[in-house]
Amino acid sequence: MRARLLGLALLFPFWASSQSLKPADIFGSGMVLQQKSAASVWGRALPNAKVEVVASWGAKVSSISDGQGAWKVAIKTPKAGGPYQITIKSGKESVSLSDVLVGEVWVCSGQSNMEMTLAGWPPVDTIRNSAKEIGEAKYPNLHFFTVGRCFSGDKQEGLKGSWMACSPQTAKTLSATAYFFGRKLQKELKVPVGLIVTAWGGTAAEAWVAPAFIKQHPDYANVLEGYPKAIKQQEEYAKWLATHPKVVLSSTLPEEERWKNLDFGDAQYASAAYNDTQWKSMMLPRSFESETGDFDGVVWFRRTISISKEDALKPALLNLAKIDDMDRVYVNGTLVGATETLGAWQVQRKYAIPEGVLKEGDNVIAVRVVDNSGGGGIWGDSDMLSVGIGEKKIALDGSWKYLPIAQLKDGAFYLFDDAEFAVRPKLDVAIGPNSPAMLFNGMVNPLIPFTIKGAIWYQGEANIGRAEQYCTLFPLMVESWRKSWGIGSFPFYYTQIAPYAYSGVANRESAYIREAQRRALATPNTGMAVTMDIGSVKTIHPSNKVDVGDRLARLALAGSYGKGVAANGPLFKGATFGNGKAVVEFSYSDGLKITGTATDEFEVAGADGLFVPAEAKAVAGRVEVYSAKVPNPSLVRYGFRNGSSSILSNGAGLPASTFTTEKVLK
Repeated sequence: MRARLLGLALLFPFWASSQSLKPADIFGSGMVLQQKSAASVWGRALPNAKVEVVASWGAKVSSISDGQGAWKVAIKTPKAGGPYQITIKSGKESVSLSDVLVGEVWVCSGQSNMEMTLAGWPPVDTIRNSAKEIGEAKYPNLHFFTVGRCFSGDKQEGLKGSWMACSPQTAKTLSATAYFFGRKLQKELKVPVGLIVTAWGGTAAEAWVAPAFIKQHPDYANVLEGYPKAIKQQEEYAKWLATHPKVVLSSTLPEEERWKNLDFGDAQYASAAYNDTQWKSMMLPRSFESETGDFDGVVWFRRTISISKEDALKPALLNLAKIDDMDRVYVNGTLVGATETLGAWQVQRKYAIPEGVLKEGDNVIAVRVVDNSGGGGIWGDSDMLSVGIGEKKIALDGSWKYLPIAQLKDGAFYLFDDAEFAVRPKLDVAIGPNSPAMLFNGMVNPLIPFTIKGAIWYQGEANIGRAEQYCTLFPLMVESWRKSWGIGSFPFYYTQIAPYAYSGVANRESAYIREAQRRALATPNTGMAVTMDIGSVKTIHPSNKVDVGDRLARLALAGSYGKGVAANGPLFKGATFGNGKAVVEFSYSDGLKITGTATDEFEVAGADGLFVPAEAKAVAGRVEVYSAKVPNPSLVRYGFRNGSSSILSNGAGLPASTFTTEKVLK
């Protein structure tokens, strides 16, 4: 389906227009080119035609297009400055690009924490001081290109997006992490900065690896072999879907309004009298994709509970855990609540049931869930799913009836009859934005070989639970980008994910991914911004993106521009064991200090591998860790819970990273 159609790149390649001469989509007025480089410029023209690129700073270069009309040149750029104009000529055709700046160019990629805009995603996922930051975002020499979402089974050449200058009018749509990174660079370097943001929330690292490289990973060696069949099946499914009636989302309404009061002709499913005996059952809370497969759209859920005559007269509160993304909720056919704006997927739903709605005997709860992307459904903790009546609580976790009734695709809901979802065309292999190489093909390949200084990255949440794999997968992704770009081992700076209570504060799956990211520092010319002290275990999208951008910029300023700025907190270097303690050494340990309760974050284990909380003290740039319960420690770790806090830092005030001396990660 969308593997070939989402970006429309195969139907309408980037050179398709009434004019034969066209530069690649990444080139446009307002763009920023890397200073003092041989900047690649490429595109399409008539076959075997001369193409000339002339820049107003005095450079001129030409080439002959090949038999298919493809051409590429390298034009020498001056030191930072502008604005300039570039004219591309071929025969009688020409293209003029204005307001071209020359400065520093960075690619900014990853999942939702990179994609998250300065406006945030209220009410839960907000950016700290958002309104103030947007109002003050007056940086005419800070330009952005935000790549439109696109996944593909084939390498694409075209993309959606355009260059724009940063201003209070445009800032709310810009990546917050990228903005604060670019703002810091521009203030320190005093040159134009261009940021190419190519990010997609909820996506896994393997989707961003180039095809030739993903095949080198043992877990994905044969995955691409199934793509041709899967793509063909998805195209057939798209044809089938197109035969159905549809409800188109309004493109004129503001984003927060376009999801409200949608009518899918589905009112009957709210009625207590509706016969749902033919519906399938699903255990809740959970994501409905566990039953439906990859699916964005509308799913109805129904559950019947029995109420006594006495309880039917009491005030009642319906608790529906969390719903991804939006909902309308009915009890016995009466609407008791609705949440129909984006950004509330982490909000616990609590709806009062009006007096007179409950009755003695059977009562039907019907929930319409609208999922606009990624996972969907009624999720969260089981004890958050209930009906409260006075002091009594009726548990609602367990089996619910469910029925998908509409699929969301490219801004439209395609409607199913009651039984159609079960008999839809077969999709043997589900492919989508999380499938290996799909996002590299659709959102990275079209940028190559645009000349860049380096890349910043914020991702890892979607690979939770696969830390050992991430140890090899993430470095492979970095290598695949560098080899594909062909400009050497360019700087690659990334953010270590912040603590978050994925499956509970005390569990450790996020700690293992943080450790996998720390170990990836063995990859040359990389750096990691640690966020142990600026996250929140209550939200996967920390609001403090200022410090994230600042720390990424510090890494770039120190590592790529030779500036004498502190860029790293303490990083684990090694540990020795003896005399009943572990002695841990760190890089960047000047002024090493522990501020907090050591036993909350430091642990040791003996030969049995069972970790216990430990005392710790900073001594001469090292940390000594010990516990009376482990007389002969052989393992040590720090910050190794989902809900860890930062208690170890250096004199620059930068936090230490999670670490463990365990060899194998979980």
